[in-house]
Amino acid sequence: MHCHDVSPHTPAGRKPRLRLRIATLAAAIVLAVLPSVGKAAESAAQTSPRATVTLISDHDGVSPGQSFRIGLRQKLAPHWHTYWKNPGDAGAPPEIAFDLPEGASASEIAWPGPDGIPVGPVRNFGYENEIVLPVTITVPQSAAPGGIFAVAAKADWLVCEKECIPESGSFSLDLPIAATPVAAGRDVAAAFAATDERLPVASRWTAGLTEEGPALALTVEGEGLSRASVQSAFFYPEEWGVITHAAEQRLDVEDGRLSLAMERGMTFSPQINVAGLLAVTDGGGQTRWFEVTPAVGSAAGASGPGVSGIGAVAGGMENLPLWQAAVFAFVGGLILNLMPCVFPVLAIKATSVARLSGGALRNATTAGGAEPFSSAKLAALREEGKPVFVNMTAAWCITCLVNERTTLSTATVREAFDRHDIAYLKGDWTNHDPEITAFLRSFNRDGLPFYAFYPGSGGEPVVLPPVLTEATVVEEIRRTVMN
Repeated sequence: MHCHDVSPHTPAGRKPRLRLRIATLAAAIVLAVLPSVGKAAESAAQTSPRATVTLISDHDGVSPGQSFRIGLRQKLAPHWHTYWKNPGDAGAPPEIAFDLPEGASASEIAWPGPDGIPVGPVRNFGYENEIVLPVTITVPQSAAPGGIFAVAAKADWLVCEKECIPESGSFSLDLPIAATPVAAGRDVAAAFAATDERLPVASRWTAGLTEEGPALALTVEGEGLSRASVQSAFFYPEEWGVITHAAEQRLDVEDGRLSLAMERGMTFSPQINVAGLLAVTDGGGQTRWFEVTPAVGSAAGASGPGVSGIGAVAGGMENLPLWQAAVFAFVGGLILNLMPCVFPVLAIKATSVARLSGGALRNATTAGGAEPFSSAKLAALREEGKPVFVNMTAAWCITCLVNERTTLSTATVREAFDRHDIAYLKGDWTNHDPEITAFLRSFNRDGLPFYAFYPGSGGEPVVLPPVLTEATVVEEIRRTVMN
């Protein structure tokens, strides 16, 4: 008569277990009808000659209330790199925007520890080969077993070698919802495991940072620090400009203590905490990244409470001269500092644009005696019969910065421009200006640097290589004038 009641002879909990089995069976049916269980955890790829990028999940199936990880997986071609949240002297960090089911949430990117990537007289902070940028997703409790948890994402990233090329992609994953989570297969699990080895960890050491004229001294004290355990170390600040990125960091280690001597950057202030990572390579060659917020104005142990500690080096960094007086380095860094983690690549947010001063953008475009590029200005100069050198650049373009520093701003090149009355036009593609995009596409180009020299005779433009030298530029001017 009361069939919904539990019989005295029926063990309590029989009905919940039955419901659990039904839900698990429903999820298994969903998994079975998918083309491949292994493919549930990895999206279709966005592929270019430079990078293969996918969205991966550490679970093939998820359960209500579960937290799991999604990651932007970047497989990079040899010699190409992408960027950490502080990209160093130039560059832009990847951005990911998620579209999740109602009630779901996503964390910020858990940034793996970066490597230092020297390019001429400057240094980037980022990744080569393969990296996963993980984000924690939480499934709502209301998610129904037997259904699908749909994840959609749009991502922008910048890849650089000699050229810097903005790329983007849209990705989707349809993950079955089950009463019991289903872990991802071996390949995806290995990709997350490799990234987990680079994730920063906290430390019990104490740290301090002192200012000594143009230098900064970072000191760390605690157990386990010795010459045998610390082979090398390098400090990666979270914010641009705290240190001079390309300068050598001189390491000194003794039992229980290490110190790094660094060059102070143009945005350093003793009133602002300096958070970052210290990469420590041990005697066996293994590198770990430690979170650190040293007490500014004191050596380690000289202040009250301890702070997150560090360790040390990226060794082998060459001793380079100061370069921060270069106008492009200043402007490029200034822009990146204003927008440390949301720098635009393809579509800049309007709120971020408002934070850029008009003067900064004008200076980026007109530095070095150049005029701002426009198609109309180029056409007018050609109509006058003047030779024109066009330089397309951006604040995130590392090779552009190097070329500006080592070639285009030198007295030899400026003298050649003046001697032959060459007009110098400079276009700023930092915010992906559509007029410059059209100009680049007219040459079948989708990245920077880009240089074109238009002869005064009205002939066809000559495209110069992305890596410039004084000899390359001066010889092309001489050859064109002779012809």
